[in-house]
Amino acid sequence: MEPVAPARQQQAIDSEIATVDEGVLTLPGAVLALIPPYPTGYGRDRESPPAHTGPLMDLVTMAEAAAEASLQLLFNPQRLARVSQQHAIDPSVPSVKAILDQLLGATVRKDMPAGLAGEVRKRVNLVVVEALLSITHGQAQVPEVVAEVMARLDKLKAHLKRKRREPHANYLWQLIDKAEREPFERRKSVAATPPGAPI
Repeated sequence: MEPVAPARQQQAIDSEIATVDEGVLTLPGAVLALIPPYPTGYGRDRESPPAHTGPLMDLVTMAEAAAEASLQLLFNPQRLARVSQQHAIDPSVPSVKAILDQLLGATVRKDMPAGLAGEVRKRVNLVVVEALLSITHGQAQVPEVVAEVMARLDKLKAHLKRKRREPHANYLWQLIDKAEREPFERRKSVAATPPGAPI
């Protein structure tokens, strides 16, 4: 069995990180105009998308669920352990550090867009930071990966500290700061995709 070529691995990483871009996750206005509220008397069921908005489609939480699914794949513990070891063997293979830097550059460190895309980005940023904190406080990842995540979180915290006048940046900074002092627990309301494979 041969490892996948480094360029091909990078192409896969690029594709995976593109799935959490707010431009991909934000529904266009023409589509939004076609989605009516839930009719009175019709409740949500297990196949309904996650929502916190009553009868209206919760566009931001739907985006959160999609981002969460992508990050679960990207941060799969066995996958990141392989990435760490493959990079140690062949430095031309993408490293855990490079993947984290690319992800953070495409999300939390990127300038915030306006409108609905900005609200989607804020939720994606939250999911990214929570996922990283879960790695540092969990037992699933190998120590080499946890060390890289901790280093990225330290740099991210310094970046967010410079932007603390912005409420969203301050919120993320507070999350990281609190997680340095006490055990981290993710929100109970982290959105998930409805059960079952797409038909």
